[in-house]
Amino acid sequence: MSPMSFEMREDNERWWQVQITSVAESYPPLSPARTIEEDEEFFLSLQECVSTYLHNAFSLLVGECDDVASHLLDRTVERAQEALRTESFERYGMVEPPGGLPVPGKLELHETLQPTPKMIRTKKLYGRLDTLESLHYALWFKTGERPMDMFRESLELRKEYYMLRKDGFERLLLNAVQAEDYEYVISWCRRKIPKAALPPKDNHFRRSNKHVLYVLSEYALGRDDLEPFARSGVDYWFEWCLDWVTPDASLPWWIRLGWAYLRGRHFTGVTDIRALIRELRGF
Repeated sequence: MSPMSFEMREDNERWWQVQITSVAESYPPLSPARTIEEDEEFFLSLQECVSTYLHNAFSLLVGECDDVASHLLDRTVERAQEALRTESFERYGMVEPPGGLPVPGKLELHETLQPTPKMIRTKKLYGRLDTLESLHYALWFKTGERPMDMFRESLELRKEYYMLRKDGFERLLLNAVQAEDYEYVISWCRRKIPKAALPPKDNHFRRSNKHVLYVLSEYALGRDDLEPFARSGVDYWFEWCLDWVTPDASLPWWIRLGWAYLRGRHFTGVTDIRALIRELRGF
């Protein structure tokens, strides 16, 4: 993996300082605290509340504001568990008001939409998998132990969701490799990218994250000859994940964290969540 440039590190640090300051100022010092009921009313679902809190907790952890992050993660866990218990998920037809910006608590229900039973069922399925996945991240960030059984449970729901919507294939594969469901990844890749060579002919294969995940899955199942390609491909995407600033650096943090975890799990031995976050912040 090529070293990060001094300019990229500086850009990343400036970018993160803005994010961390903005989030930290939103929780001074986590009071007055809204109740779960108030949060549900403000965000219109506990699923949306959990997503927002988790995103902010990640930023606080990047900034090493561990005390505030820990309290926010407690709230996230509590609200995620309640969301799963009561099915407080985002409803079909939630939209931004005309001319509005994506601000939490400002969604409105589009009353003229008439969702079908399948649409409603699919939305509820996504709400459950998204909330369960968020709960897994919150517990991982809070305790340092990754609850893989919970992550695998969310993966099974994501598989079901993909079959209904044919949406989110790349994230499905990334999650499946993290869950070590290698046969599943290999089966899909052989169908979806039949021209993917094993071993790859050159380093151009790295541009396809699906091809990289295919190679890594085969390597994890014993194809030791693929080790240089798997390492090179994972390093390529990890390096991509370190750029938080340029216009095309739009990867969400959970995708970046997935690549960092795979790099640590298979090649560097670094899987401690605080260490992974320090690596990912890119400065």
